[in-house]
Amino acid sequence: MPSREDVNSQISLLNTYRRNLQMLLRQRGLQGANNVALGTQNSIIEARSNINRLKNILNGWGVDVEDHVDDTEPVYAQPEMESSIPVGTKVKIEVDNNNKILVMPNAVFAMFRKAMERDYGIDITEFVIE
Repeated sequence: MPSREDVNSQISLLNTYRRNLQMLLRQRGLQGANNVALGTQNSIIEARSNINRLKNILNGWGVDVEDHVDDTEPVYAQPEMESSIPVGTKVKIEVDNNNKILVMPNAVFAMFRKAMERDYGIDITEFVIE
């Protein structure tokens, strides 16, 4: 069983990481979501990792640790966006031997092929992934 001094030491470290995390989150907010410095983002990840590690240690010792809202990155539902085209390998498609070639990221190819067959009756039989 850990001593009271060990427990207090881990709680002190946990509080330090949480204070640091608060400052880092403020920095990230000031920088803007698309302009976060790599060092800031990595420090946020590291602080949260250490917070999680310390909470696990304390919980393992039978110490109840309150979860703070910023201890983990929030998970936001991402809306389905048909117009967004993911970056990826391009696909060249020959449609009905008409030598029409379309270029698109391969992640979109399956949806495109299905839509062409469903909406226009066009069967895309040949394609090359480059």
